[in-house]
Amino acid sequence: MLFPFFRRNRPKYHVIRHHNYWPYDWGGSLEEADIVFTWFEEKEPLDEWRRQGKKIISYEHGFGSYYGYGQVGVEPYSDKYLSSGEIGKSSLVELGVPEKDILVIGNAHFDDIKMSKHNGNKALFVAQHWMYDVSEYNQETYDKLIKSYPELDWTARTIDKSGGVVAEKIWSSNVEDGDLFQDIKTTLPQFDYVFTPRYSTFCVFAEFMGIPVYITDEHLSFAQKGEKKGYVVPNNQNFIEIGDKLPTPKESNLEGFLKRPSMKFKDVLKWCVSD
Repeated sequence: MLFPFFRRNRPKYHVIRHHNYWPYDWGGSLEEADIVFTWFEEKEPLDEWRRQGKKIISYEHGFGSYYGYGQVGVEPYSDKYLSSGEIGKSSLVELGVPEKDILVIGNAHFDDIKMSKHNGNKALFVAQHWMYDVSEYNQETYDKLIKSYPELDWTARTIDKSGGVVAEKIWSSNVEDGDLFQDIKTTLPQFDYVFTPRYSTFCVFAEFMGIPVYITDEHLSFAQKGEKKGYVVPNNQNFIEIGDKLPTPKESNLEGFLKRPSMKFKDVLKWCVSD
């Protein structure tokens, strides 16, 4: 009975944005929404939306973010969950979320990425973005890299949240730009190496393309003493000390973190309104 009803009465929804990671249509206004898709678990706004009769659906807002819930102390508080992969689902179950309230959907941003050959010397430094300005840290890291590996043809990748890096060649983007992921998919394939202080969603694009990713700061030295440093996913990361000979990259291990191909939104929405 759900499907005929669904066709006549498609629920209205609103998406709380986070770096454009949501892969589907953004929906309508929050005021008119029956469903709110959110990336955070803050009790006050979620309770207010519930008082208004809205259903709260959490979506995984970055690579491995549900896996990181336990590491950074996030308490699940939404009604249902949309996980990118089975590992995120298992992590939520460990935190007490009923398995019936979790749907593994993948993420359509990654569906069309294809593996390619990368045998050249074009290297990309992806600057770190953090909760405060780490421009000086990024510049020091970049300077060490170009000095240690002069045989590589370097470009610095910055976003509005990472601060500037002085470099001969710069690829810059706004993280909230609606074309951000398309820009990554179009521009990233020209590079043969990625170097960055900390693994991020950007690195997933690179690994799916067959580009080796080297992590330059295993201990996240840019973070202040006593500060929560986020989470680290167990996916065969290639940690290096700048100046050492680059090791043969480990085989990428993204299976379990990201289902491909992803689910169609009409099927996701049907699940969200079911009991």
